[in-house]
Amino acid sequence: MESAKTNRKRDAFAKELRAGRSMRMIIKGTCMRPFMEKGDTVTIKPIDYRKAHVGDIVVYNRSLKNDFTVHRLMQKRKDKVGKEYLFTKSDVNIYGDLPVYPSELYGKVVAIERKNGRLIYLETPFNRSLAYLIVTFSWISAVVREAIFSPVSFLKRVKKRCLKK
Repeated sequence: MESAKTNRKRDAFAKELRAGRSMRMIIKGTCMRPFMEKGDTVTIKPIDYRKAHVGDIVVYNRSLKNDFTVHRLMQKRKDKVGKEYLFTKSDVNIYGDLPVYPSELYGKVVAIERKNGRLIYLETPFNRSLAYLIVTFSWISAVVREAIFSPVSFLKRVKKRCLKK
């Protein structure tokens, strides 16, 4: 069970981002490897939903999770009722996350500080291009992994897509 202190800390962090101030946090997980490693410190800049771009590493939270999620923006989509959302995915998973709606978005990662002190700025033209390539590779990798490790699921998805057209 999560402590009240942790809740207050997380709420204060979110409040600062909502107020337009950049924040820093330490990455706890390994789902964005090798791009981000556990223990890296990231700088998060508040971002308006409309200004989020494919390839950005976004930070969001929803009531069903007790911590922030830091995953890559793969696509902007609309749900069945036409409401826009972000489709996000970690770099190592095959499948994407649940929809991220504008109210759940807190910001995007603009810099990574490695444990050895090396700084990586994500807003450079090279790193923006690299982010887009990572998205493309991630899509291809997910399709290939699903085809190999879940062929039945993969074939059902292909059949469903073919019947749509």
